[in-house]
Amino acid sequence: MRKMAKLNVAIADDNERILTMLDEVLTADDDITVVGTARNGEQAYEMILDKKPDVVLLDLVMPGIDGLGVMDKVHAEKNAESMPSFIIISGIQNESVAENAMSAGATYYIMKPFNKQTLLNRIKDSRRTWRIPEKNINEIVRTINMSYRISKSDFIWRK
Repeated sequence: MRKMAKLNVAIADDNERILTMLDEVLTADDDITVVGTARNGEQAYEMILDKKPDVVLLDLVMPGIDGLGVMDKVHAEKNAESMPSFIIISGIQNESVAENAMSAGATYYIMKPFNKQTLLNRIKDSRRTWRIPEKNINEIVRTINMSYRISKSDFIWRK
C-alpha cells in the first residue's frame, strides 16, 4: 500500500504558549510536517507565500493583519500556486464571526480550548476537502456557464 505524502502545515497565533503547544502536537504526528510558525498576520501572510503549506492553522485575533485579512490577502494573490486549507483556531465564540471566517474561505472553525485528536483529524480531513471561497463562486459559475447551463445551486457546499 502506498503511503500518502506528509501534510505541510503552517501555524499562526500571537499567543506563544498556543503556538508552542500546536507545534508540539503536530510535530509528534508522523503524517504532518510543520513548515513554519508566525506570531502576527503579516508574518503569516509572508510565510504562506514562501512555504506554500497545504494547511494553515490561523488565529483570528493577531497584531497587524487579523486572520480574516490574512485569508483575504492570500486569496487575492495572483501568483498563489495553490491555496491552502485554512483552519481557524479561536477563542471567539460568536456565530457571526464563525460564519464570516467560513465565508472568507476557512475549512473549519475550531474553538479554544480544543481536543488535540479532533484538531489532527480536521487537518488530515482537509486533504480531502476542496473549497472555493463563496465570494468567488459567482465568477466561477459565469465562466462555466459559457459552456454549460448550471447554476449556483448545482454546487454542494461544505461548511
